[in-house]
Amino acid sequence: MAGRWEGFLRGELKVRASGYNPERFFNLLKSGGIEVKALSCAGDSYVFEMRAEDFKRLKPYVRKSGVRVRILEKYGFAFWARRHRRRFFYPLGCLLFFLFIYSLSFFIWRIDFEGNEKFTDEYLTRYLAGIGVQAGMPARRVFCEQIEASIREDFQDITWVSAQVSGTCLTVHVKENEVLLYVPERTALPEI
Repeated sequence: MAGRWEGFLRGELKVRASGYNPERFFNLLKSGGIEVKALSCAGDSYVFEMRAEDFKRLKPYVRKSGVRVRILEKYGFAFWARRHRRRFFYPLGCLLFFLFIYSLSFFIWRIDFEGNEKFTDEYLTRYLAGIGVQAGMPARRVFCEQIEASIREDFQDITWVSAQVSGTCLTVHVKENEVLLYVPERTALPEI
């Protein structure tokens, strides 16, 4: 499998060899260490595949055997890059775009609150900004345990807090106290 990818990156050729003594040509290639793949007979000629860098070494073997060699197809990344060398900035721009999008996934871009009724989302967002947690900060600097402890400590009406980072979103689940902590004083009703 690694050889296949290597061939794709360096480039491969589909070549036709025809002439008087093709058997000698292939024997010379074998003894010279040039690898030939997908060899097939096409009438009075042979079609095979080889690496592009090996094609440059064929000249002495072609001369010795009296075979004519012709390139039928060129494929692989090396030939694609050469063909599109004037459009170099297009693939570079695509690569930089995807790297930029990937790097954005390491930041917190949204903060959601669930279960809060007494405290508004804006109020809790301002509180989190006050303790250093806000949208646009790196996700590795968000410590959920510290956020939970701070909210429980500073808000007496909140009995349970859970914070979690999921992708680029920080979600804070809140449970507010539903039991009254004090009994309101009874005021006298006005007489009619």
